[in-house]
Amino acid sequence: MQSRTLNPMVKAFEKLNHKIFRTSQWALFVLLFSSLPVFSPSPIGIDVAMILQPAKAFSQTGSLQNIGISAAAQIFRDDYKINEQPYWYNYVFPVFIFAGAIKLFGVSDFTFYLTQSIFWLICFLLILKKLKSFLATTILFLAMIALDSIEGASFSAATQLPVLALFIGLWEDWRIEKTTFSIILIGILIGCGFHCRPEAIFILLFYLVEIILAWSKRLRAASALIFSFTLTFLAINQLRYILGGASSSDHTFYVFGTQVFHPYVSIEGYIDKIRPIQDIFYDPALIHNLTTKVIRGILRVFNLKSSLRSRPDFFVVIFCLLGACFYQPSRKRYLHLLGLLGFQILVNSLVLDVNRYYDYVFVLGLVQLSKDLLFWMRDFRLEKFPLYLNGLMLVLISLICFRTIRAHYSHYDYYKTYEIPHRNTMKKVVQSLNGTDLIITNTWWELLWYGEGNYAGGMPLTVEGMQRLISKFPNTVVVFFDKVPWVTETPLKALTKFKEEQITDGIRIFRPQADNRHLSGL
Repeated sequence: MQSRTLNPMVKAFEKLNHKIFRTSQWALFVLLFSSLPVFSPSPIGIDVAMILQPAKAFSQTGSLQNIGISAAAQIFRDDYKINEQPYWYNYVFPVFIFAGAIKLFGVSDFTFYLTQSIFWLICFLLILKKLKSFLATTILFLAMIALDSIEGASFSAATQLPVLALFIGLWEDWRIEKTTFSIILIGILIGCGFHCRPEAIFILLFYLVEIILAWSKRLRAASALIFSFTLTFLAINQLRYILGGASSSDHTFYVFGTQVFHPYVSIEGYIDKIRPIQDIFYDPALIHNLTTKVIRGILRVFNLKSSLRSRPDFFVVIFCLLGACFYQPSRKRYLHLLGLLGFQILVNSLVLDVNRYYDYVFVLGLVQLSKDLLFWMRDFRLEKFPLYLNGLMLVLISLICFRTIRAHYSHYDYYKTYEIPHRNTMKKVVQSLNGTDLIITNTWWELLWYGEGNYAGGMPLTVEGMQRLISKFPNTVVVFFDKVPWVTETPLKALTKFKEEQITDGIRIFRPQADNRHLSGL
């Protein structure tokens, strides 16, 4: 009698738990959707503007001949022309992506974050294809947000998310032999990705090794992959020249000079005089700096670099090590991930140790850990646990993720309360500079992206560099933003004959004494 009484109650309880379970799944997805970059924007920085400003110029003119940006080193050239600043950065493919987005949605931070959100959704779908579980994919993506695994790639750069999607889609995909046509498509994708970030070359290397070691038609597949990648790379490179862009050697030299040989310091006579890269090997001082940096960088590899240890998702490295040692079914996959991490650590030992350069490795690690966890749960039939435990688990995860994510990504009414007023202020600053021979600033993107100016040059980092610049262009106007923590005021000491004008919100303008223009209405 008692069992008959309890049986309807148990069924009703299970039905209620099933509803909680389904509701929690959608609650998690809504939480994920509300955390898209387009709903959590912030002011863009230099790495983002390096792509957005050329993309804006390209969308308006159909040319890369004048993007309005020049480094301080380029200004010292004899053939320097203010109105002809061709695109000179390494990464040209993202320019085409964001130029199309700007054409559709206009010049706004919203366009950048909307495009990043689209790449988020692409990554979500690619992970869903690998995990084959909507719930697991949603939880994993929320964990990636909460652990800041994709924060740098999403908010601090405009070049990394396309390559992240490429890694997710193609990583470990080489285990299955493909047709020649599929290999050609993969080579084209990697070629496009290489023009976004150089890390894309790692996919090509892993693919080639697996093809040579394991595929039956290895010669045909390897040839097709190399040919399609090379042709795509050369075609995009040639396209940049056809559209008016310049060689990226200046960007390469700048990276070598400021990050490899002498980080954070302008090298007078080296960076300020753009020299051929081969000249580096004839200079004893630069060779000494390079050798010292390589040795210190390699030593830091064995100690694990501080930026790596400080990541909230650093535990992924530990689990990958454990998986490579003790989990036979996925040992090879974890070894691949550890090898990829080793490559990236060596690269970061030479250039600036930027935390976001590791993002794609940790995302791949989290995806692999999730796949193995799902397999383990199915193997041990953990899905047979009482349904109410699953529902409770999802509710708890929702609460944790909500608190964690909102602590980092709460930017309400950003577009109205910050971007529009800030753009108006920057436009007034730019309008006051009309007719100036040369504009130098420590944050050129404020004047070009937000102020919609046509030109701004980078500011030298030393007094000697600034003196050389104003001797070449006496009517130079310097716009200095005080709220840039990594920029020193030292070069301003060379402006002894300039009139300083304090602007609101920490903006100072230095004009030659004969320049009587001033800002009104700010």
